[in-house]
Amino acid sequence: MAKKRKVIDCRWDPSEDACTLAVSGAEEEVLKASIQHAVNAHGEKDTPQLREDIRRYLRDEKRKVIDCRWFPSENKCSLAISGSEEEVVNAATEHARTCHGEKDTPEFRQEIRKLLKEAED
Repeated sequence: MAKKRKVIDCRWDPSEDACTLAVSGAEEEVLKASIQHAVNAHGEKDTPQLREDIRRYLRDEKRKVIDCRWFPSENKCSLAISGSEEEVVNAATEHARTCHGEKDTPEFRQEIRKLLKEAED
């Protein structure tokens, strides 16, 4: 069984600059990237306490899913896509563009993001 991916999001601990960065991946990758971000973007010192604080904020990443059957179409498409949020948004946007004639715009990607559901693992 694959290790669960971890995620951390600056919005969970709002800062004065309203940072919205989210990082996901293997636990050690997320920890390393988050420490670099905290030091470079938020002026934190790389200390054992910072590392402990960041580890406490790590959460298991939930897989997202979108399914064309939720939106019946003339071509009766039944494609379902699951993965991380970014993977699903990217793949669903490409699918909608090539198979359903949609335009790849920031607004369309935001609409897809709103329609995602958590996958049953």
